[in-house]
Amino acid sequence: IREGDEEGVERLNGWGPVEITREADGRVGGVVVRRCQRVYDEARRFAPQFDDTDRQTLACDTVLLAVGQSPVTT
Repeated sequence: IREGDEEGVERLNGWGPVEITREADGRVGGVVVRRCQRVYDEARRFAPQFDDTDRQTLACDTVLLAVGQSPVTT
């Protein structure tokens, strides 16, 4: 995160991706995101809840996907 901040990377916390849009020629045009209202349920289980009425499209020409995962050890 610190290195991204130093490079001027803008983070938009609290938003979840919906779709990647494309231009007519197939190039990436943007990413549609929706606001995340909560990440965990009352039992502290991962259960994100989104507001589908609060969306925005972020214009871009490149998308990098990053997935955070950890093992379930129970």
